[in-house]
Amino acid sequence: MNDWLTWEIIGTFAGTCLVVNIITQVFKYVIPNASTTAIRLFALIMSEALTVLVAVIMKGAGWENIVLAVLNGLLVFASTQGIYHLAADAADSIKKVG
Repeated sequence: MNDWLTWEIIGTFAGTCLVVNIITQVFKYVIPNASTTAIRLFALIMSEALTVLVAVIMKGAGWENIVLAVLNGLLVFASTQGIYHLAADAADSIKKVG
């Protein structure tokens, strides 16, 4: 397995969440003074754009695919926010103990 990211991997729920999290963290690094609202809006836009892009590439540009991709984008956004907060809370707990 030489490929870290392929369209098939990004096309999965976990793959899309991974890519959105990575891109959002890079955005936060590049623009360190961005507000929480701006970061969340960026993550939402990335979630929607990536799910629609993957749907069009893998299944075609039918309206059914795009509607489902938009709904999936909302689910990806909600999940990535939860994943980030879970990891941030765990990191804070480790810092308090150590």
